[in-house]
Amino acid sequence: MTCTEFATAVEPLRAGRASDVTLECIRYLREHFPGAGISVEVEKPGRPGLQELADVADVVIYSKGWAQNNGYTSAEDCLRDQSLKTSRASLLCCTWGSDGAAALEPKAGNFARVPAHTEEVGVVDTIGAGDTFNAGLLYGLIYRDQDWGFRKKLEFANLIAGLKVTQEGFTNLQRALNVP
Repeated sequence: MTCTEFATAVEPLRAGRASDVTLECIRYLREHFPGAGISVEVEKPGRPGLQELADVADVVIYSKGWAQNNGYTSAEDCLRDQSLKTSRASLLCCTWGSDGAAALEPKAGNFARVPAHTEEVGVVDTIGAGDTFNAGLLYGLIYRDQDWGFRKKLEFANLIAGLKVTQEGFTNLQRALNVP
């Protein structure tokens, strides 16, 4: 096997790169575990199949890059339009970098926008900020669903992502749990 043959075989297996396979997996979960909550991240501009994944998810998190690539000029524009295209979703979020993030609960009509959170230190390392936001949001949905409201979950996700960008790496991000 050559390196090119190896790369050709491995590339489609990278996480999130095979949206058709991910879609099949979601359909399997819907059939066999109908109560399972499913979230997807719609991040990479131009990646085929992301709109189809968003349509079958309960929670969809859009990136600024994807939104702009699809003609949206703000997080709110993205969420309001996508709410018409994602009939199943109970929560849509869109991160917008230094302009913060927004969320929409389409069925309830709740909308919230929160500013970016950065400490006085400023931005040090943005690698993993989106994943940190996603983890913070999912933490709120899974572990704090009953005691945190819609806006608080968005604020927490934004806070923990903001703390992440003010430092190298991910050490001690749990301090976000102690912020009122």
